[in-house]
Amino acid sequence: MKTILVLEDETLLMSLLCRVLRRHGYTVLEAVSSEQAVQHFQESGRQIDLLLADVSLPGISGVEVAWLLRSELPDLRVILMSGYPSNSWDARDSGFLQALGSDLVTILLKPFVPQSLLQTINGLMQRAA
Repeated sequence: MKTILVLEDETLLMSLLCRVLRRHGYTVLEAVSSEQAVQHFQESGRQIDLLLADVSLPGISGVEVAWLLRSELPDLRVILMSGYPSNSWDARDSGFLQALGSDLVTILLKPFVPQSLLQTINGLMQRAA
């Protein structure tokens, strides 16, 4: 069973994401803050298959969290969720996105339907690192 760390500070969206993922057989770790995401990552023994993170968060962005986790787990698959295309992100987040590279990283623009999320996850899981 694959483990997905979901980083989303919007309660309703977090609930929907987790319900969809669990219904499709994924183990889900829920984080409502960047700090909590890093804590879950460490407590899980770095046994995360995919990070699903909102880009816009208070404090440390989802892109920076992805970069931090990738520095310890280079093959971590990452889906970044945003209501804005990456060319409109601030310079800091754009820099972290560039540092992440394009391998095993996908940007999913909000709003999206559950089927798009599941297809994106399946595509990333099938790609070799």
